[in-house]
Amino acid sequence: MKININDQAKKVVSLAVVVFLLLIITIGTNSWTETDSNILAQIPPPEPSPVPKPNILLILTDDQRADTMAYMPLTNQYLGSQGVAFTNNFASTPICCPSRSSILTGMYTHNHKVIWNFPPAGGAAKFTKIDGSTMATWLHDAGYATGLFGKYLNKYDNLTMPIWPYTPPGWDEWQVFKDPLGYYNYTVVENGTEVVYGTGEANYSTNVMAQKVNNFIQSVPTDKPFFAMFTPYAPHLPATPLESDAIAGLTPYRPPSYNEADVSDKPVWVQGLKLMTSSQQSSTDKFRRKQLESLQPIDRAVKSFIDTLTAKGQLDNTIIIYTSDNGMAWGEHRYFQKKNCVYEECIRTPLIIKAPGISPRVEDNMSLNIDLPATIAEYANVSVPSFVDGVSLKTLLADPSVAWRQEVLLEVLRADKPSQRFYAVRDSQYVYAEYFNGDKELYDLIADPYQLENKASDPNYQTIVSGLKLKLDALKQQ
Repeated sequence: MKININDQAKKVVSLAVVVFLLLIITIGTNSWTETDSNILAQIPPPEPSPVPKPNILLILTDDQRADTMAYMPLTNQYLGSQGVAFTNNFASTPICCPSRSSILTGMYTHNHKVIWNFPPAGGAAKFTKIDGSTMATWLHDAGYATGLFGKYLNKYDNLTMPIWPYTPPGWDEWQVFKDPLGYYNYTVVENGTEVVYGTGEANYSTNVMAQKVNNFIQSVPTDKPFFAMFTPYAPHLPATPLESDAIAGLTPYRPPSYNEADVSDKPVWVQGLKLMTSSQQSSTDKFRRKQLESLQPIDRAVKSFIDTLTAKGQLDNTIIIYTSDNGMAWGEHRYFQKKNCVYEECIRTPLIIKAPGISPRVEDNMSLNIDLPATIAEYANVSVPSFVDGVSLKTLLADPSVAWRQEVLLEVLRADKPSQRFYAVRDSQYVYAEYFNGDKELYDLIADPYQLENKASDPNYQTIVSGLKLKLDALKQQ
């Protein structure tokens, strides 16, 4: 028989290789078992995937009273019925620029010093001295994509900065009204470029800014959290609505405090107000109707944000906050189409928070505009600076039985009239104010919800006055 030497050699080599590999495996297995079994135990297990940080959408309207939420059905449906609606939320200083400065920093007005809408005591120029540490910088440094869309601070267009247009620290996307003077024919600073918008529904400012927010939400990668502020001009004066949002048959607003006949018990600034004329009453009725109508595009914008987040698959990981910078007087105590007062219509603002893991409810505990930065920071797992005066609402959102504050500080440090300046304390029953000129007000909000009878000098209330004064003095030191 003829044998092929090459084939035979290949078989021998192959067999040798198999034997060698088996030997190596056996030796290696025995060696690992005997000498290195403890190494495996020392290798740390893989870390679990980090929980994604939540997205945060803050909706901040302009001059919206708390009671106007009754005219926003979509917001009530998609936020109110899905989140926590606060019935006692207040602007610590009920005027635009001081309140917005508090919302950005978490500070009382007496601490951030932006006490007025205009320079030198206030406005955007005053805020530039402290804008290096705000919600925007905290979240930006923590990896958030940040964007502001709408109104920033009063007199932003008057800033005299080395570089104009000016974008404050912390903002990635800066789409801000240069001159927030209306709803048409305005200029927007779009990431350093001024863009002019004209007339027509396509240029209606609320709709324009809402679309910019939706574009921003869609543009941020899903693995990166975002913080967006939607700050429409509405329903600020002149409260120009779309024609299609006309509200017909609106009943005139006439609470017991409307055009109050006897203001002899009120502070001197109210005593100086004349009874509203029929023309002023008609103008205020029209203004109220226009405010309610100009809220309708915001109502639809809320629904559009919900739709965009749902389509992106991020609704369940997004915190949505709805609020306003201050309220508005519609003729109470002869005061109309203005804010900056201690009365409920000025200080009370809407607040709804929809967040993952919280059960829908109505919350009666007191909250303040200065609480929003601490709340947002805690949800984002970011530490707040020591200067923050507000407290996080996250614990209260999760547990309505938690121990909570019993009173809040209110303050107006600059006003149209010097006699309007005050510090005040409000608890669940009383509001007590001390004006800089020595005037005082005390109202029992349970017995007198319309604040008709000032009890500050009533002998029967002096024990209450003394107790509230102590609380006020303590709050002023914070």
